[in-house]
Amino acid sequence: MIERRIITSKTARFYCTSEDWEACTSVWIVLHGYGQLAKYFIRKFEVVATKQRLIVAPEAPHRFYLDGTHGRVGASWMTKEDRLTDIEDYVNYLDLLAHEILDKTDKPISINVVGFSQGASTAVRWACMGKHILDRLIIWAGAFPPDINFATDVQHLNKSQIDLVFGTKDQYYQSSQVEEIMNLMGSNGIEFRMHEFDGNHDIDSDMLNQLLP
Repeated sequence: MIERRIITSKTARFYCTSEDWEACTSVWIVLHGYGQLAKYFIRKFEVVATKQRLIVAPEAPHRFYLDGTHGRVGASWMTKEDRLTDIEDYVNYLDLLAHEILDKTDKPISINVVGFSQGASTAVRWACMGKHILDRLIIWAGAFPPDINFATDVQHLNKSQIDLVFGTKDQYYQSSQVEEIMNLMGSNGIEFRMHEFDGNHDIDSDMLNQLLP
């Protein structure tokens, strides 16, 4: 058996809270978790959306039924199958999205990212491998991927303000696991601020308002 590859084009969808580019001064690209859809995920950020702060929610490229072969649909950024190709593809996808946004205005606007759950590792990989320097990177209720090249990517990451956010009742991340993530980042020279809120594996609106006043 011989495996071969071809490159195809694929239409990707995203949602945004506004298209008032004249008023916009910052863009927040929010990356949803496994099994979620962007049109619902973006609603969690409406509390911090303003004329100046545009929220953009791209949808992961792999959609699937959440239960069997019918019913609710979710999306995934990648699986373990052919993972390196999927990583390269979503980095290119997010680069194209950022370019599309920046091309709509002549004035400087900041590019910021919130990655939630599976979207957290997606956000970190994009920050390392993508073409854009992110002003802020918020890793929310998700793992910091251990497969990045710490020797070359730390200096690049430290150009962004990095925040790490977990709920104290997160059902997927116990305190020991959060400590492991913090140790991995700290021992490799990644500068970050740690935040905790009283809640589970979700976007907490009070914490969001603290991070994006």
